[in-house]
Amino acid sequence: MPSAWVQHVQSVYRKKKAKNAKYTYGQAMKDAKATYKKKGAAKAEKQVDEKQADAAPKKRRRKKKSLSKKADFFADRPARATVNKADGRHDS
Repeated sequence: MPSAWVQHVQSVYRKKKAKNAKYTYGQAMKDAKATYKKKGAAKAEKQVDEKQADAAPKKRRRKKKSLSKKADFFADRPARATVNKADGRHDS
């Protein structure tokens, strides 16, 4: 079963093709665009409202800490002692 849009385009095509033998389906789609929006606008708005009502509320994600806050956090901490791999002693 074709959609309402396809049915509308086909009806426009049939009407105009009867008057003009060179009328194309592509031109019918362009012509049908102007008349279809007026008919389908109310349906589209109702469908959007229903989808929004049925949809669960969106979850918010946690924000990442900014780099400046991380830099401040690590600036207050003492640097770790490094281990010299050659002899296994700690460098201070």
